[in-house]
Amino acid sequence: MFRQSARPAAFMVGGSVHWICNFAVGLIFPFMERGLGPYSFIIFSVICLVTLIYIWMVVPETKNKTFLEVSQMFAERNKTEIKVGDGDLPLKDSKESLESAEKITAF
Repeated sequence: MFRQSARPAAFMVGGSVHWICNFAVGLIFPFMERGLGPYSFIIFSVICLVTLIYIWMVVPETKNKTFLEVSQMFAERNKTEIKVGDGDLPLKDSKESLESAEKITAF
């Protein structure tokens, strides 16, 4: 969901968070397993369930949509305006005027 210019930085942040979380689970799990025994996986199941609910409710469907359409969806949700080149691209099915947009994202 990032522009091409921001992808390397986003990949590094995402990868770093992933490995830090793996490290934390590796440190915490032996103590949890010793204390909770066979029920230690319930905590991870709850975390997975909360993540599933968050993705289901908050993250929009992007199947069969172009990058520009996805960008428009996020711009509409964040009340921003997408500027492509010299001309403005109106938000798809937008009920608000472009003057009420708070930020401009240039592509």
